[in-house]
Amino acid sequence: MNNNYAKSFTASQIAGSISPLMLNERYCRDTILELLHGNNPKCPRCSELISLQQLHGFCELRRVRCYNCGAFFTAYTGTFLSGSQLSPTQIILIAIFLELGLSNTEIAKYSDLSTETIRLWRNKFKVIERIGE
Repeated sequence: MNNNYAKSFTASQIAGSISPLMLNERYCRDTILELLHGNNPKCPRCSELISLQQLHGFCELRRVRCYNCGAFFTAYTGTFLSGSQLSPTQIILIAIFLELGLSNTEIAKYSDLSTETIRLWRNKFKVIERIGE
């Protein structure tokens, strides 16, 4: 299994928690972090729990350094979001629109992204659903 998909979530998991708060960047970020890491975020290299001093930076999607092994990482490292340049709000919106059955063109229009970007994210979420089956 591709390591980048080990920590992931499906579009339906996002759509199942639709709320008016979904347009709030912090809420979207916190939702994604909860789905990816639960209540115990760990270093992706050595699995050491993140210290309380590092937790704020980690939750702000900044790079932190593991006190145990010295690895640098972000909340997206080791997940299917690694390398993503999308904001948490864009990721949540794409997941909701995919679950609602909108076309790539419609989603691109509403999210201000290219249809190619939407096509790639649609494929990512499909792979995640297949892995979870």
